[in-house]
Amino acid sequence: MDDKSGIGGDWVAAFAQPPGSIRIAGTDLPETARLRARGEFDHDNCDLVPAVVTEAIVTGHTRIILDLAEVTFIDAATVKALMAAGDLAASAGATVRLENAAGMVARVLAITGVPHAVTFAGRPL
Repeated sequence: MDDKSGIGGDWVAAFAQPPGSIRIAGTDLPETARLRARGEFDHDNCDLVPAVVTEAIVTGHTRIILDLAEVTFIDAATVKALMAAGDLAASAGATVRLENAAGMVARVLAITGVPHAVTFAGRPL
């Protein structure tokens, strides 16, 4: 084994996180879209956030709920993307609500002033 630490490729595979993804999981009411995000979001994939929010708005939803329960990491670019998604929603007369943020994700949202349990329209309330 060339790895002097004794840690092989299995360790890397076990701890590698999949890139983030978001899907429209359904609707509670005709005007509501529930989006489920999972995995890690950073500068490489955070553009998915405003893109999926835009998709929900284009299909007629004015109340968008973004469930972050399965999100394991976000960075500053993702915070900016969340704010951009809120601005997009506000300009279309819609709202975005972040739900179920936990752990590090909830901490980043709190530190940056992004409310994760209240409706916002692009700006912290």
